[in-house]
Amino acid sequence: MGKSSTAFGRYSMSGGRFEEAEGLPISVLEELKNYKDLVVDVADHLYKREHPQCKKLPNGFLKEIDLRITGIKHGCVVVELSRIQEEKEQLLLWDEDHDCVEDARKLINETISNIKRDGDLYAAEDFPSESLPRLYRLGSYLNKNEKLTLANTDKSNSVDIDNEWRDIVARLNEKSPLVERVIDGKLIGMSSNKGETFTYDFLIYNSQKKISAKAGAEYWDKFYDFLDNRDRARMCSLSVVCKMNDDNSIESIEQTHGIKEALPEEILNQMEELAHLEEGWYGICDGHPQGLPIEEKVFRSAQLFLDGILSYAHSEPKIIDLAIFPQIDGGLQIEWKDLEFEVDFETDGTTSAFNFNKPDEDCEKVFPVDCRPKEILNWLIGSESDV
Repeated sequence: MGKSSTAFGRYSMSGGRFEEAEGLPISVLEELKNYKDLVVDVADHLYKREHPQCKKLPNGFLKEIDLRITGIKHGCVVVELSRIQEEKEQLLLWDEDHDCVEDARKLINETISNIKRDGDLYAAEDFPSESLPRLYRLGSYLNKNEKLTLANTDKSNSVDIDNEWRDIVARLNEKSPLVERVIDGKLIGMSSNKGETFTYDFLIYNSQKKISAKAGAEYWDKFYDFLDNRDRARMCSLSVVCKMNDDNSIESIEQTHGIKEALPEEILNQMEELAHLEEGWYGICDGHPQGLPIEEKVFRSAQLFLDGILSYAHSEPKIIDLAIFPQIDGGLQIEWKDLEFEVDFETDGTTSAFNFNKPDEDCEKVFPVDCRPKEILNWLIGSESDV
């Protein structure tokens, strides 16, 4: 299968050593590696921001980002960077309208320009916060009076990594960086601020913490679709930038990038149907209604577990082909159509998991209250790796 090569922006270095003799000093190859790693890191975060339901990158994501030096020109040193791609239909990681790798390149240039203009951390508000340390390392392998220039292939929108940049970075590095997160829960309140923002209230499922934050007015309609204060509301995923406490809990949400469904439609529809079950759904026996509504804690635990399943979908596609059944006592049961698994969410908060491929004496395990979904999934699938 053939491969194609496309120019990846313009990367040039000038001043100092780059004008003393022909060639690229080997000592600055680390500068190029840092730039490549920065592009990959930002593309990673942009993909997760666009797909908050994905807790892991799709298989093949990193392999698809193939940046190479395909030439060096002199005068100043212009390193010709190219992006290599297979000439075939790829896993839909990017397309012409939404290419997170090209978006990463453009965002890096734009953020450098904004930081140099404003000299402030908030000039980088759309930049993945966890990628800032690598961004700040740009230019760290250059000597004084040497500079790195990033631009589009036609030399437009150029930005310089120079002495001015290094002075700004030294000051910004003294500030604690924020952290980008995807958090799951339910949207329980919204109020207009009669301006460019609105305030929303969100219940974080993992910690059961209620938190308020602001979002741009352009997100109002999208958020309103998820507003649901029922006990058994559908779970959604927020893509946000947070300030963290020392215990790694979220102190505040500083920026909001978007909101999406946490679960695929086929699973969401099953959960939504179960959420509306009322007492007596199983019928009447001796004049007494049979079948309790699904308990809130059971519903919440099942949603978090189903969300965790998505992390395994690329390596085990059959894991999302499942059916969810109500239990008469208010619990839930999940069965898989092509896998020998079963998981029961009990009303006492425990979870019973079954892997019928294991010997009879080992095929069942009861997990305690508040057990993390990945512990159950790792036991079922037989993996000890983190989700």
